[in-house]
Amino acid sequence: CLVGSEMCIRDSPYLAGHSQKVAGLADLVGGQMGMDRASREGLRIAAALSQIGKLFIPRELLHKTGNLTPEERAEIMRAPEYAHDLLKDIDFGQPVAEAVYDMYEKLDGKGYPRGLSGESIPLASRVLGAVNTFCAMISPRSHREGLRREDAMDRLRKEPGFAPAAALSVASSAFFSLSAMLRETTKMSAAKIQNGSSGSPGTRPKMNSTTATMRNTC
Repeated sequence: CLVGSEMCIRDSPYLAGHSQKVAGLADLVGGQMGMDRASREGLRIAAALSQIGKLFIPRELLHKTGNLTPEERAEIMRAPEYAHDLLKDIDFGQPVAEAVYDMYEKLDGKGYPRGLSGESIPLASRVLGAVNTFCAMISPRSHREGLRREDAMDRLRKEPGFAPAAALSVASSAFFSLSAMLRETTKMSAAKIQNGSSGSPGTRPKMNSTTATMRNTC
């Protein structure tokens, strides 16, 4: 599965280094939120495998620069289901499959795939959701440039779907110890985009709000 996860991202300029960023930051946030060592290890594994469901999503959808159709959006939103089906029978010693499955749920019940809300969302999933979204926001994607870290943290704190404690932990001083790693992996993504994409970043089409919000977490 770890090999599969690497296969999923190694050829994608927009996912290069993403799992590494998520795993490193999730470990620190989990520690700040009081997770024990075993739970943090499960969190790191879940973060490393968090993109594995995208193995089953058509590549052209993940890299599409225009607005997604409702059908395309629904297909991309199946990624956590694909991941859960792949991981659920593997004994990680921690609920890794569940953490990945529920990482797109939101406190206000507006997430997916199950529409969970509040404390019914596992803590590991709440941490993964906040960290994954933050790392996605600061990284360039096919349809947009990456945000400044300060802007991404501000958006995360204001988003009602994320646990306040997780959002604050992402923005805390522990996060800044990851600055070098975040800079390196974000540069890796940018370099792959520059070397492997056609067209100018300035020609990227504008997204409507629904598409941009959903794509920011991919």
